Amino acid sequence: MKSCTQLFLLILLLVAHAATAQKEVEKADREYVALRYRNAIPIYLRALEKDSSDAEVVTKLADCLYKIRDYPNALYWYAKAVKMDPSNTRLALPYAQLLAANSEYGKAAIWYEKHLDEAGSDETARNFLDTYMHLDRFMDSSRWDIRFLNINTGYDEFSPSWFDGGLIFVSNRPRTVVSKNTFEWDRTPFLSLYQVADTSIVKTVDPPAAPHIDMDKYQGVYRPTPNDSRRVSAPAAELRLPMELPPVPKESVVLFNKQLESRFHEGPVSFNSRGDTIFMSRNNVFKGKSGKDKKGVNRLKIYSAIFRYGDWKDFTEFPYNSDEYSVGHPALTADGDFLYFVSDMPGGRGGSDIWYCRKMSNGWSAPVNAGPAINTKGNEMFPYISKDGTLYFSSDGKGGLGGLDIFLIRLQDDLPAGKAANLGYPVNSSRDDFGVLLNKDGYTGYFSSNRCGSDDLYYFRFVGPGYPSGIVTPVTQVAR
Repeated sequence: MKSCTQLFLLILLLVAHAATAQKEVEKADREYVALRYRNAIPIYLRALEKDSSDAEVVTKLADCLYKIRDYPNALYWYAKAVKMDPSNTRLALPYAQLLAANSEYGKAAIWYEKHLDEAGSDETARNFLDTYMHLDRFMDSSRWDIRFLNINTGYDEFSPSWFDGGLIFVSNRPRTVVSKNTFEWDRTPFLSLYQVADTSIVKTVDPPAAPHIDMDKYQGVYRPTPNDSRRVSAPAAELRLPMELPPVPKESVVLFNKQLESRFHEGPVSFNSRGDTIFMSRNNVFKGKSGKDKKGVNRLKIYSAIFRYGDWKDFTEFPYNSDEYSVGHPALTADGDFLYFVSDMPGGRGGSDIWYCRKMSNGWSAPVNAGPAINTKGNEMFPYISKDGTLYFSSDGKGGLGGLDIFLIRLQDDLPAGKAANLGYPVNSSRDDFGVLLNKDGYTGYFSSNRCGSDDLYYFRFVGPGYPSGIVTPVTQVAR
């Protein structure tokens, strides 16, 4: 009788434990569906402490970690999910992508092949598989000198631009001591534009060591480049990574212009050659009013303004903005006749594509897709056009070393001509690389990468031979 009672109590305990785990899963699922991935992660972890055999929960946890681009831990949990549910073909593609993001290219090729065996035709997967079968084409580090910059912080810094002799960049470092508005995807402050007027303070330094992440105390560590804003009510969280960087005078890096600030994201930006017109990405907020699509998502839009009488005036919406899709990442050609931008508008080849409009006497022409030489079924973004007529952009669909890779393509009469070329290693890495800016010499400049955990700014110097665009530049002409 006593053993029966003990067995009955044990069954009740197990049932209660399972019920508690299920409540945790339901709570986490609500956060997951609302795209609050960082909120969902610790709840899924608590659920797995109570029931570690739930393959679906393991997969959703892995998905959350992938969404906020904590690649090492995402790979750890995807590996568990694959082992627990080997028949789940949906896991092959993200597992291959994560293996590549962690530089395990040989294993990534195997899983891309498994995905292709199941999916058949997949242009993006085929491109990456081809890359990993011919890695020697991408790994010539002798042509580039790459350096970390001292203006980086534990927050995100990316997409630099020139303005009035100074450097403009995008960052989610807090605008004030207490930042009330946060991006719920990963609970970080919204993006703003910052300026370094005196570029002499910008120095190259050694990059920080990669931070150790303890999953038992996990709260999320990576702040991605956000594309859309959802809800903004989540409390702010601890943000700084454990980095020790040389001090930069606080007054040397300031908000670019309060007139251009809103409650949500600002940047990236592009200026005309005179520096008196700005085109900028920002969330769908105009004259204090916030717009959303049918699902409640606040999309990106492009706005322009003119600098006169000491400030930015005539704030205007780009005519092809929409509440139902995003339009952002503007890039003007040197003559100002074409505006390239990124959008997931209908009619594209996949995710987000690069489009362009021609300047007409009565405004901008209708958007034209930049075509298959640039766009894929993946995502193309962060266009930048150098003064010599080269379009730099990033893609996660053309094949590369993992995540977003930087490509370039020559423009002829401001339109794409020829094939796009991958800049190769070490400008590109297994993580996201994007947001190029060139100096006047054309062979030195800056770019952005999250290879050290958060988005950071890097200096690059091409030392030859054979620039990827086909231009041969003598090393003696390269600014050092």
